Amino acid sequence: MFIKIAWLISQLFVLTGKPCVASWYGESWNGRLTASGTVYDCSEFTCAHKTLPLGTVIRFWNPQGVWLDSRITDRGPYVRGRDFDLSTTCFDSLGNLNEGVIQLQYRIIGRDITGLHYNLNLPDEASCERERVVSNDRWITARVSCDYRWIR
Repeated sequence: MFIKIAWLISQLFVLTGKPCVASWYGESWNGRLTASGTVYDCSEFTCAHKTLPLGTVIRFWNPQGVWLDSRITDRGPYVRGRDFDLSTTCFDSLGNLNEGVIQLQYRIIGRDITGLHYNLNLPDEASCERERVVSNDRWITARVSCDYRWIR
């Protein structure tokens, strides 16, 4: 009995979040660079938000309880009243593509910064010796040459 109650409470905790309005962007954006530097692929579980840090993993769920995790790789939407732009696959998993806009709940569940690219603007050549790039709340190890290219 106690285990069932604990499980139910944990599920309620997982499915409590903030309401949002989400739209989708699809195949016409395929192959274009996103704000994170990755190439957009409408078949991946990615999304766009205006202010949340790139790489943030968001859990979305619809009123029927269907949920999925998506990573922020781009900026937008730039339409008043919308909070997120979801990839075609994300939107189709949570609603009907013909609707265009759906009401969801969301919750931030973590960060995934693998594969993201960050641009550096170093003020002088002395700064080229830095080997750290700040990414909001984490340090990412990187080496930078004085001609502003990434070195792997």
